[in-house]
Amino acid sequence: MLIENLNDQLAQYRATWFIRQSRYRSLLLAMPPSLFMYWQKTAQFEFPGIPQNAFFFAQASEGLMKFFDCVTCSQQACALPSKAADSVWHAWNKFSSISLDKFCMEHFGRTIPHIEHSDMPGSIENALAVCLVTARRLDGISEVSSEVPSLFTLDLRLKMPYGYAYQHIADRLGFQPMTSKGKASGSMHFPHSFQPAQLLALGLINQYTFEQLLQPSLASNRNRAASKTNHSSSDGSSCGSFSIDSGSSSDCSPGHSGDCGGSSCGSSCGSSCGGGCGSS
Repeated sequence: MLIENLNDQLAQYRATWFIRQSRYRSLLLAMPPSLFMYWQKTAQFEFPGIPQNAFFFAQASEGLMKFFDCVTCSQQACALPSKAADSVWHAWNKFSSISLDKFCMEHFGRTIPHIEHSDMPGSIENALAVCLVTARRLDGISEVSSEVPSLFTLDLRLKMPYGYAYQHIADRLGFQPMTSKGKASGSMHFPHSFQPAQLLALGLINQYTFEQLLQPSLASNRNRAASKTNHSSSDGSSCGSFSIDSGSSSDCSPGHSGDCGGSSCGSSCGSSCGGGCGSS
């Protein structure tokens, strides 16, 4: 009992420190104080094995704020790639949907309803791609970088049971399902919508960015071909970061509060695309 109390106190201290450092500090402090206790008691029934401490909740809540930011800033449907963040969204909806709607209206300029992905308009993969590109912009990551946005790495960093482990492998971004212990396991899944040609077709990147994204792939293909011809290995890593500005415009900055226009869709999505979707 003593050790458990000490662990709870440590988690609370780490949560307080985390919130102070977060760029979403004001939003996290504006969340209902009693929501944590409700989430702590109920999330485990919908998300088996989920940690129930304050530090996990703070990080998952920040992930939800990042997603709401993506929703607000995107102009197309946007899907949530984290079950950890989704656990807070589910709990808040059940705790008080009125409180959630009021919070979103005050801080994001609109309500962000959570609906099942089967009822969402359009493709769930396309909605994930919109979230990916928007999350990169909010994190200040170049659209031609191999760096994965923090919202997409949340489950892996938190070791979320049965979450989604997003990683960059070679020149492709994909995810693995996670085990009950929060470890990545099984085959990688590579959403087609994350490919440069599809991002261009969706209007998420411009032609210049598309051509820059192709360069690592072309170099990698040439290196693989040379390796087969010369029977020698080559260090043809194609995942380096780029500092090139894609020229894409966005009125949203990290922690943005307000309406940037567009529809919204939130879904905890992986191999089976379970979860919910919000649409304005």
